[in-house]
Amino acid sequence: MSDKRLKSFAAKASHSESQHFAEVQRDFVVSIRRNRMLAQWVSEVLGLEKGNDYFSQLNDADLRAAGSDVVVDKVLADLRDRGLELSRADVKAKLEAFEHAARGEYDREYPAVP
Repeated sequence: MSDKRLKSFAAKASHSESQHFAEVQRDFVVSIRRNRMLAQWVSEVLGLEKGNDYFSQLNDADLRAAGSDVVVDKVLADLRDRGLELSRADVKAKLEAFEHAARGEYDREYPAVP
């Protein structure tokens, strides 16, 4: 392989790694913001005074396992413990709405460079 082709390949690999890192970082920030919104909503529904404590609990659950199912399971369990029955679909819809809002916030703060 020529020197020029090697440099081109290295530049593409570096760009790909940078892009991947940026996507991972964006997804992490979006999930944290989503969890904060969800925690605030659940705290209001449950009448909790310390929403930040619940936010920490959601983040702990989210970091223990990949995917949002563990967060949905925690919220459902906490609601049921307080005698509130919401469907999995309802909680999932709230989570997705908050994720959409969090992604929009992120994209406005950090617009993609074309």
